[in-house]
Amino acid sequence: MKTFILALCVALVCAETIYLERQQSKEYITRFEAGKSYLYKYETTVLSGVPQTGKEFQGHKINTFVNITFMTEGNNKRAFLQLIEPELFEVNGTVFPTEFTINESSTSENLRQQLSNPVEFHYSMGNVTEVIAPTNESDWMMNFKKGILNMFILRLEDSEDSTVFSRFEEGISGICDTMYQIEMRRNIDDISVMNITKVRDFTNCTYSPMKVETRAQTKECIACEDTKTTSLKSMATFKYNVTGYRNNFLIESVTAEGLYVFYPYSIEGGSARTLVNQSLVLVNVTEITEVVPKIKIEKSFGGIFYTFPKMVKSSSEILSKVEFFLEELKTTVGESMTIDAPSHFLHLVNNLRLANFDMLSQIWEMYEMIQQKREWLLEALPLIGTEEVTKLMKSKILMKEIEMKEVEKFLTKLTYSKQATEIMIDDVMDICHNEKWNLTTEMTRVEMMEMVRARRACWLTFGNLVGEFCKEKSYCPTKYVVAFDQCEDIYTDIENPTEFQMFDRFNQKILSVNGELKEERRTDDEIVQRINEFRQTEIKLMCINAIGNAGLSNGLFETVKNTNNRLGIRVASVHAMRKIAPKQPKKVLSTLLPIMRDPFTDEELRIVSYLVVIECQPRPTLMVSIAENLRNETSKQFRTFVSTHLMNLAKSQDPCKKKVIKSAKYAIEVSKLFLDGPLYSQNRQMSVFNDELQTGGTIEMNTIFTPGSLLPRSSNTKLNINFLGKSMDVFEFGYRAEGLNNVLEKMFAPNGFWYKRTNIMNFLKRSTRSVRQETDKEMIDRKVNPFTIEPEPSQGFTWMKIFGQEMTYEAFNKEFFQSILTEGKIRTNFKDLEKGLREPITFNWNKGMLLLDYQRQVPTICGFPLSLNMTMASILSIDSEVTMRVTPTILSKNPTDIASNIRIKPRMSMNLLSKMGVTCPFMSTGVAMNSTMNLTLPVQSEIVYNFEQQKLRLDIENQKEDYFSVFSFNHTLYTFSSKMDSAFDNYTIINGSFINRITNTSTCFNPFEGGMRLCSNMSYVPRLGVRKAPFNPLLGSSMWNIYSIRGENSTDRIIFEYEATNTSLNITNRILSVHTFGGIEPQTTFVFNFTIDRTEQKFNLTINRTDIPDWFCNITCKVMDIERSEVNMTMEWGLPMNYTFNITDSKILYPSHEFFIMINSVRNVTLRNRTYEFTWAEVPMWLQNFTRDVQLNLPFLLYKLKYVEDVDITRFPQLFSRNHTMNITLQAKQERTIDIVMNLPLQYVQIFNMTLPTRSDIIQKRVPLVYEQFQREVTDKFFQPTCTVNNFDNFTTFDGVNYRYRMPVTCPHILARDCSPEQLFTVLLHNRTLVDNTVKKVVTILVEDKKIILDSHDNKTIKIQIDGENLWINSDNLTSDLRFATVRMNVSRTEVNITTSVGLTVIYNIENVTTILTPWFYNQTCGMCGDFNGESAYEYVTPENQWTTNSTKFAMSWLVPGDGNKDGSCNLIKNYVYPLPDQVFIGKKQALCLSTEPVFTCPETCVPAFLLDTTTRVSKNVGFNCFETKDREADIAQFTKNGKSLYNKRVDFMKEISIPDYCICSTTYNPKRRY
Repeated sequence: MKTFILALCVALVCAETIYLERQQSKEYITRFEAGKSYLYKYETTVLSGVPQTGKEFQGHKINTFVNITFMTEGNNKRAFLQLIEPELFEVNGTVFPTEFTINESSTSENLRQQLSNPVEFHYSMGNVTEVIAPTNESDWMMNFKKGILNMFILRLEDSEDSTVFSRFEEGISGICDTMYQIEMRRNIDDISVMNITKVRDFTNCTYSPMKVETRAQTKECIACEDTKTTSLKSMATFKYNVTGYRNNFLIESVTAEGLYVFYPYSIEGGSARTLVNQSLVLVNVTEITEVVPKIKIEKSFGGIFYTFPKMVKSSSEILSKVEFFLEELKTTVGESMTIDAPSHFLHLVNNLRLANFDMLSQIWEMYEMIQQKREWLLEALPLIGTEEVTKLMKSKILMKEIEMKEVEKFLTKLTYSKQATEIMIDDVMDICHNEKWNLTTEMTRVEMMEMVRARRACWLTFGNLVGEFCKEKSYCPTKYVVAFDQCEDIYTDIENPTEFQMFDRFNQKILSVNGELKEERRTDDEIVQRINEFRQTEIKLMCINAIGNAGLSNGLFETVKNTNNRLGIRVASVHAMRKIAPKQPKKVLSTLLPIMRDPFTDEELRIVSYLVVIECQPRPTLMVSIAENLRNETSKQFRTFVSTHLMNLAKSQDPCKKKVIKSAKYAIEVSKLFLDGPLYSQNRQMSVFNDELQTGGTIEMNTIFTPGSLLPRSSNTKLNINFLGKSMDVFEFGYRAEGLNNVLEKMFAPNGFWYKRTNIMNFLKRSTRSVRQETDKEMIDRKVNPFTIEPEPSQGFTWMKIFGQEMTYEAFNKEFFQSILTEGKIRTNFKDLEKGLREPITFNWNKGMLLLDYQRQVPTICGFPLSLNMTMASILSIDSEVTMRVTPTILSKNPTDIASNIRIKPRMSMNLLSKMGVTCPFMSTGVAMNSTMNLTLPVQSEIVYNFEQQKLRLDIENQKEDYFSVFSFNHTLYTFSSKMDSAFDNYTIINGSFINRITNTSTCFNPFEGGMRLCSNMSYVPRLGVRKAPFNPLLGSSMWNIYSIRGENSTDRIIFEYEATNTSLNITNRILSVHTFGGIEPQTTFVFNFTIDRTEQKFNLTINRTDIPDWFCNITCKVMDIERSEVNMTMEWGLPMNYTFNITDSKILYPSHEFFIMINSVRNVTLRNRTYEFTWAEVPMWLQNFTRDVQLNLPFLLYKLKYVEDVDITRFPQLFSRNHTMNITLQAKQERTIDIVMNLPLQYVQIFNMTLPTRSDIIQKRVPLVYEQFQREVTDKFFQPTCTVNNFDNFTTFDGVNYRYRMPVTCPHILARDCSPEQLFTVLLHNRTLVDNTVKKVVTILVEDKKIILDSHDNKTIKIQIDGENLWINSDNLTSDLRFATVRMNVSRTEVNITTSVGLTVIYNIENVTTILTPWFYNQTCGMCGDFNGESAYEYVTPENQWTTNSTKFAMSWLVPGDGNKDGSCNLIKNYVYPLPDQVFIGKKQALCLSTEPVFTCPETCVPAFLLDTTTRVSKNVGFNCFETKDREADIAQFTKNGKSLYNKRVDFMKEISIPDYCICSTTYNPKRRY
């Protein structure tokens, strides 16, 4: 062997002589022959840079001799490749040829050792078919040698005589489209010579080796797939000098140039490039003098294709590096977080990935007992994503060596693993099936909470890992499918199964006996039943979410279809179908479309089904069908959501939704859409996309209301980002809650907890509501028996998704809030609690996250992999300290004050590192971007509320440092190179000055001279050819800092004090004091005094300063003339200064301070306008500058207004300048249109046809009436609907449904009623006939302990009766306010306005009755005013909770029948079962027909009035159910004694029944007469 190498060296020295001898024709070699060695000189150079930004290029060069020895002849030649004396050089220059080269001798020696193995290959017809090497050959070295063999691939045998042709050719980069161009000639020795140029396009390959590892779950953008765009462009050009012929040739020399360009945005935005140059020159051909040694232990490496090396676990220097980075994290994430903290965390993760199982176990044992380092180790371990870490943590978890909180944290973050293996998933599955995770009665609630959350985290992570594994393998192992099928049956012996209070077997009552707290426990069978019910719900929800993460369909379709399942379970199952919708669209559509189209299905379930249907990428025909069905849609919630979603989808700029966007545009063009208001379900989207940067994003928010929900039942927000042709769901968070309105009502509504509790202990007690006279309530319940609307149980859950994977969710219900105060979160011993709260409670929380870990590798022509790496790490740190005190004690009945001191310091630091270059074990080179961001927002304050003085005090501490950095961002663009014997990279910064000048901008905001300054400093490189343009990452380094600088007058503390003083019926006074400490003045106080005098109709605001005692500000607004609605407003401020200012000869101002402004507003009833006159004497400079800017920009604003609104605008210059005065006139025109005339100092402006959201007569009203009208027409339209009824028997329900119903004369009806279990109010309405035979409405209000009757008489007198006491109101009475306990009445000449504390308002006048409710009664009312749920469909609901389409049946069902036979009062009787008096036969047998709905009749001793007066007849169609009978009277008695109608029976036929208006109970008439 030594002799062979010596011969090669001698041949190298004599290379030129030998080459000259080969020129002789008789010895000219024209092919590769067996028994000969061909010595080539090989050189490869790899350089990376950003050519459009800077000239800097950096990389490496390898020189070596390549000896090729052919052993056999034929079509499949056997040959050997041997590398001789390889050398590594570091290159740092601008462009080829390199300017600066360094020989790395030490690295070259290691390189020689690794490249010393010979390689056998088979060479057939210009193609390398198989490569064989020793078993100890590493994949890295094998790929490098394949890169050399790649240059020998020359497929010419099938081209016949073509000089230009293309083919898909094998190579190290795959099977790619290759274009040949051949130039044939003969040299002077008449030898055939071919000059061949071969161009290979790596973007057009049938097979291309590529490796992608990512934590961010991305999906291909459909639009990008259609256009086949890619951000990485690559190609290679080979130039051959060949002697011989097409079927048998010798390669004399080869040069190859590979270009790899990464365009993340656009050509203008710059690109990162890697250049790979190869050259191979034949220097000698010799005969084989020795037998080439055979490779003893052979291993086939396949063909020429690149093989991705496996990660080699190593233990060298890992311990020291882990210790270093843990110590750095402990130090840098301390009092002040440095920008290097995320980088240290990223390096910690990368080093732990190289550790084997034994090394990981050793590291864990080293830091297990060191708390801070243990925390950071637990933050990093799940992000490693290796089989070793899951094996280690599995053993620790099963042996209970890790706390449940830590288990939850580890399993949650484990879902970010890159390409989890089957072994890793099996380990997680074993953890989830842990038998020790069954809850037992010995556990405390805290232990149960932690274990339940750990189980959730385990199953969600298991689902995430299975989903990604099955997606990559295109199949899913059966064992995982079976595991999900068995999910609900794993935890069978569960007791006390969740953190909720209801899952406890005991009811807990907190009692206070002589100041001591005791607990009473008792068993409750009902709670045990609820335990089992909610346990199944909790486990089922966990399994459904896990299945959804896995993208499987185990039982989801059956769960959705099963109407016996809870609504929350069905909704969660539909959500879980989002991943399978694109894969199984037909099955998903066949399941969800019937649910979506069913009007009787819950609105939330329908809306969620619609969203999943959209995920199926429906065709335009289906989208049009959905939109057209909205015309007949009865649910306003569903139609409003679909309408807003289609509109937003049509306006979206998301390139990945082009197909569905096109369908949505077509659907809205041919269909009518609906927008019903803010209390209806809506979709909101904001989408941006920059074609130049090829980057964009979409923020989408869905709020889903249900009929009668004041707050959304569910809401979610999602952020989607598009970049590099990928679509990524960055995060999604949301909640779903049932009964949330009920919880808020109990706390904040009138008569809720908040208004009735005097200390903290009272919040644990259930409130009791007083009920007014029991006889009235019982009477209504007995005679009408209305249904009760039970509130939804307060339950729900929140969830969060990261990168499309559900990471965690939290379930809750009403008992959860009680448990916060009773056990688990706060101890039940309140004396110890109070002592603990007075002492500082510190909290320190550090969270390290690997937000993005993306790696893409493709082979280069030289055999080294080109890597595109993007990693983003973040660290969030929160330090807080909280103290709280209650004076005198927390248990006192009437505490004097409560105070809380809060100090919180959140800090966040992020690091984004992007690299593109060539990497291998002995060297790496490329171009990189490093971006760091640091944010700190410290807050320190004290809040004190004094109950006795009703004073609120807020104490805020200001910045004490001279310089404080709030936000910093640094972006560096550089080239780098490194080698195996160096611990540091050699890098060169690219500043971008090659293409454009660096732009520096610096601004500061200083509101007060000498005070705190907030500054911004930015430095960046604009885009090419643009001086000022947005930041672009690839155009150079940049920096942005936001910081505050303390000034000489900066304050140390600011105290705000707010209190209410001297408040009476007509005068309201509020004082706000602002105290500042520090600066030049040791203490300065600003006092703002607000006063409202209703008697004088005056508002006044005064401001005083202690640092300038003479400085004073006074703002007064007063009504001068009620008839003209004239309002005068004056503003004076500054130092005292008496002077006169002449506006005109007849108008002179007499200010008493420096600055003076007066505004006068007058209305003109005749002209229907209002004029505002502005007059001023002297104003400060800042106000002069502001008005000047407004005048300068007024033309531009008016121009914009003209195109936004449908208005006409005219402008004229003023002929005579108007100094210190201007007028603005508002002229009412049509119902909602006004004109605006502005008489300004320099110009005269007219704006015509300006549209208002309310009626135009609002401009003529006084301020209180303006507010009331705006509230009634704009705000109350959606949030306080009204129910009205007039004297013509026209009714309008709360939901805006109009109907007509002629009420019986004397019988009361339930107009509106609180049908919740609380039954806070009832409003009754009945008719009364006056002397002139006119009918007037009489209203009876039953609210709490009051009974109020409102009646009108023929002399236009309103009679008010309160608990039997009469109060007459006529035209001689003045307007007055009367307060009777919970009722407030506004009485005027024409109407009575009664407002109650429970939220009911009744406005009564001679013409109509109006009932107004607060939103707290949403979906809780019944009666003739409807159910107040926001839906106009299915409005007619009877007391039996049955829906009818007939308004007369609906209104009559709410009639309160009488129970006597006295004339003048209601004496109609309600028959729940009314027998048809006619004889009916079924066949030949007698039958009995009973009504399926109640029927009103007269008592036996009375006769209906329509027998005497046919105008009093009311007819309605009644359904009857008939059946055979043997004893008619007995059957009638049996059905009537239950007091229930037969609404659920079959209707055999309908018959019109006459209903009497009233009954005449007199002996004059025969009561037995039929009617």
